[in-house]
Amino acid sequence: MALNYPAWGGSENLDLALKTASTNIDYTFYTFSCGMDFDSIIDIITLLNCEVEQIILIIVPSFIFLLQEKAKTLGYDLPLHKLRYMVVGKFFPEHFRINLQHKSQILAEEPFLYSFYGSTETTTLGAESLPSICMRKVLAQNPLFAESLGFYESIPALFHFSSQDTFIEVKEEGILVTKWQSTPLFRYFLGDKVNLYAWRDLKQEFLKVAVDYDISEKLLSIIKNSSDYLPDILALEGRSDKCLILGGVNIYQDSLNTIIRSQELEDILTGIYYAKIIYHENGQQALKLALETKKLLMCKEKKIYTHS
Repeated sequence: MALNYPAWGGSENLDLALKTASTNIDYTFYTFSCGMDFDSIIDIITLLNCEVEQIILIIVPSFIFLLQEKAKTLGYDLPLHKLRYMVVGKFFPEHFRINLQHKSQILAEEPFLYSFYGSTETTTLGAESLPSICMRKVLAQNPLFAESLGFYESIPALFHFSSQDTFIEVKEEGILVTKWQSTPLFRYFLGDKVNLYAWRDLKQEFLKVAVDYDISEKLLSIIKNSSDYLPDILALEGRSDKCLILGGVNIYQDSLNTIIRSQELEDILTGIYYAKIIYHENGQQALKLALETKKLLMCKEKKIYTHS
């Protein structure tokens, strides 16, 4: 478990669940809760590499790249072909998973990286399945296909709703989560952009449109052969509160406004900008900014043309 233990409340429940599972299965299953001590994580992976068939890292997506870079600085090559991932805490673009899986030399249709959705207060609300992951991969690789299903701005993460004691209300500014069996009644607001879909309907529409596109038969087969009775889908498209998350740090629009529209920059910038988090092919995160300037600027002998 490469999570901020015990600062993140959900890690305690997850730690207990994994250690309980390790006592109830027939094969050898070790559980280590290292927190975010990368040195310890790398030591354990290196020591157990020859002893185990698979190593599952429970981690946030942005730390995967940092872990790999730390291993390189220490002179270690992580056994990427043995590593599998359970990730929590962040929305990530699908090409991040596709590139990481390709780098690890794992076939696209094999189980590799699963994501969970929830919060410390609400606990787990949803989890990906192999069919929902394959569906997202297909949509990410075929933008026109995604648009034909109504996904224009980004490809949502497709989580199966898995919380039996929870009622969810989708609102424009986020979702309201009600734990209806709690006493007193528990209600919590999440500033995430989420839509709800019946899995059976989404699957049928997906397969209906798929005939018009060149899609991997192996991925399509997994979706086709999946049960119609899997839990319905929470489709997460990102934050609705204009908040970006970079390396575990929240970057709010108000903070960017303060900097970009500061007095020091008012002679250069108009104050209009576009910001997004991007993932490079190696998994590293970056903040991408497009800034509108008030006049022609010279930058490394390149002309930047803007509105005056």
